[in-house]
Amino acid sequence: MNIRQPVRYGSAYVFGFPFVGKTKLAEAICPELGYVHLSSGELLRARRTVDPAFDKLMKEQGQDNGANVNFDQVREVLEAELKRLASEEPVLDRRRFLFDGVPRTMAQVDLMKRFILPLVGIGPEEKPGVVFLKLASELCIQRGLGRRAQAEAEGVHVRSDDREEVIKARVQRSRESVEDTLNYLIKSEYPVHVIDASKPFDQVLADVKIVLTNSGSAALQDPRSLDIRDLCA
Repeated sequence: MNIRQPVRYGSAYVFGFPFVGKTKLAEAICPELGYVHLSSGELLRARRTVDPAFDKLMKEQGQDNGANVNFDQVREVLEAELKRLASEEPVLDRRRFLFDGVPRTMAQVDLMKRFILPLVGIGPEEKPGVVFLKLASELCIQRGLGRRAQAEAEGVHVRSDDREEVIKARVQRSRESVEDTLNYLIKSEYPVHVIDASKPFDQVLADVKIVLTNSGSAALQDPRSLDIRDLCA
C-alpha cells in the first residue's frame, strides 16, 4: 500500500448513478493512492456465495432486480470486512478508505456516519470527501448494457442483475434517490466534487486523483452553483 502519496481525504465516497463507473474507477485509483477499496456491492455478492441464508435474504430484498439492500445487511458486510482488515493492521485509522456503492440514500449518509465511519477513525465532526461522477442517465444505461454484452462476448460470468430490464429500471429508479442524496450531502456541508464522467476514462481518473490529492487543477464544477436536477438528469 502506498502511504507516501499525500491525500486530501482520509476517507471518501464515490457517488453516482448505477453503471457510471464507480467500481472501475476505485479499482484503478486505490492502489496508486493507498486507499482500501470498500465496495458494498462486491462485499454483498461475495457473502452470498458462501452463506445460503444471506443469499436467500438478498433475493427476498430484490438485489437480483437492482433494489437497494437494507442498510442492516450493508452494515453487516462492511463491519465484517473492517474486522478482517483490523486483524491485519489493528489501527484502522492509519488506513485510507474509498467507499463505493454506499451511501445510496439520505438515511444511509447518517447511518454511515453513526456506525461505519467511527470504525475507520472519522470523528463526529469530520466528513469524508465526496466524488460525484456526473453522467446522464441514458448514458449510464448504455454503459450497463455494454457491460453485459462484453461479459457475454468474453464468456465470463454475467451478474444476475445485469439484465436489460433490470439495468434500465435501476437507473430510472435511482434518479430520485441520487438527486435527494446529493442535495442532502451538499446541504450538510460535505465536500462534494462534481466530475464529468462522460470524458475518456483516463481523464476521469486523472480528475479524481487531483480531487483526492489536492494537486493540480481539474475541470470541476461547484455543485452549489448548479441545479441538482441538471446534475441528476
